Amino acid sequence: TPNAEVQMELSPIIAPVAGIYISPGRKVSALKGLEIGAAYRGEVYMEVDPFATSAELYIAGVTLEMALSIFDYYTPHTISGGIAYTFLPVKALSGLTLSVDVEYQMWSKCRVSKAKETYWAKQGVEIPKFEDIIVPKVGLSYNFGCLTPKMQWLTLNVGYIYRPTFVPDEAVNDASVFNFMDSNTQIGSAGLSFTIPKSGPMVAPLVITIAGQMQMLAERQVKK
Repeated sequence: TPNAEVQMELSPIIAPVAGIYISPGRKVSALKGLEIGAAYRGEVYMEVDPFATSAELYIAGVTLEMALSIFDYYTPHTISGGIAYTFLPVKALSGLTLSVDVEYQMWSKCRVSKAKETYWAKQGVEIPKFEDIIVPKVGLSYNFGCLTPKMQWLTLNVGYIYRPTFVPDEAVNDASVFNFMDSNTQIGSAGLSFTIPKSGPMVAPLVITIAGQMQMLAERQVKK
């Protein structure tokens, strides 16, 4: 029980982000409509170490000074690559864009707080390692302007993602003392984009997107 108000001051740290984008159709007409890209994003986490606090034992009337270690909100190193193609050569499909992305998420580098690491080491318990995962993504975008120029303001977007779990079976089996919760996930999304042409002081068109997403988690049962 904290015996006084606790205030923490957290400083943000910017994760490194880098990317490359290639449009080969600008040099080779036969490849017009093809776009290729790759990106990297570094890990992000929150760490408060030490976090000074105290606990009072009411029975014995003893106050214990403690230093805690907090580690949370981890997102892994992520490498991604993708290809998009707009079917420009086919007039009826000139508004259709197909994109395929693949993400490599390095969950094996996930850490825990130093306090947990020290405690479980003394108990002789090994903290299970998470697994790196590959996340495929596919998306379709269709601009109705290829049917009639009056409909260029409307675009339909749909997408699908499969994200396998990064928690291995040994981390949740009967012998484990840990209870990590995660499962294979299928994600579907759909949305509409509305383009408002530039006018007056506007230097570019305004695009408003309304979208929704649904996640389906596969059943995973663990008995303890």
